[in-house]
Amino acid sequence: GGGKGKGGGKTQGTNMKKLFVGALPREPQEATVRAYFEQFGEVEQVKMIYDDYGSSKGYCFVTFADVASSKMVLDNYDNNLIEGKWVDVKPSSSDGGGGAGWGGTPTVRPGDWTCPECGDNVFAYRDACNKCATPKPAAPAAAAAGASGRRRTEMGRAARRVAQSRGAPSGMPPAMQPQRPQGGCGAPPGTCRVLFA
Repeated sequence: GGGKGKGGGKTQGTNMKKLFVGALPREPQEATVRAYFEQFGEVEQVKMIYDDYGSSKGYCFVTFADVASSKMVLDNYDNNLIEGKWVDVKPSSSDGGGGAGWGGTPTVRPGDWTCPECGDNVFAYRDACNKCATPKPAAPAAAAAGASGRRRTEMGRAARRVAQSRGAPSGMPPAMQPQRPQGGCGAPPGTCRVLFA
């Protein structure tokens, strides 16, 4: 498979030498990553990111000796392949300074959160930090109210569906309305002791 066509690695306004490289092959080798990026220019550093067990976290940071080389990689966004697999290459941070600390930060998307314990950027869908396993902090009151309101609406819809399935939904012809069995003894429904399967 070739590129993804997302266009996320465009060079608009960037002057960075350090790039974030995501979607790496399952067991990436630093030498393979370095060899690929050296096609574009002199590579100063390849910083592979591993979890506590020594397994790749699926991304790394590559720092070039000059900005021109990093721009060539970004311009090649749809065609950046390592071991035959497309990799997502972006500037490592939006501030143009190469990012914070040892590796900068990948692009933060809406809903992503910062771990209060270790400071790692955590994807929105995770309930705990991928780096230190700290649970996701509680949502602010406004967001929680919105979520509970959505949940109540969904529950209300489900209750209406159940009620409609037990009774006659409005607009349904009488011949198609669900029929309840009458008691086996002739008593009103629900009072007879005869069980129906």
